[in-house]
Amino acid sequence: MAEYRDFLFRSYFRTCCDSLPTELRDEFIITLITYGTEGTLIKSSPYITGLMNSIIPNIDKSCERFRRASIGGQKGGRPRRISRSPVINLYKLHWTQAAIAKQLAISRKSVQRIICDWKLLAVGPNAIEDNESAPE
Repeated sequence: MAEYRDFLFRSYFRTCCDSLPTELRDEFIITLITYGTEGTLIKSSPYITGLMNSIIPNIDKSCERFRRASIGGQKGGRPRRISRSPVINLYKLHWTQAAIAKQLAISRKSVQRIICDWKLLAVGPNAIEDNESAPE
């Protein structure tokens, strides 16, 4: 089975489709879906080709944005201001959360979130079950 890419079907694609005569509508939909999922423009009538030439940059931008966002599970948001390791290292040295936040110039809430995430990763999802069943 062929590997297809995802693309965002915008509402104005539907508006374009609705404004076309019936005999061109199917050709437009097939051309749009083929370009959106495969990235190749199939040979079609000059009218559809002209319409697609105005839509292609938007499809390419949304596909690129989706590709960047899906790399490593990133959402495409603002990059982290600080790595987690300095926070964890200071926490292991028994620094308070307020002192860590002041030292690293980040919010106390960020410190709390990093420590909480680290504890969850360090303990693991099965830690509660393992501790309950462990003999003393």
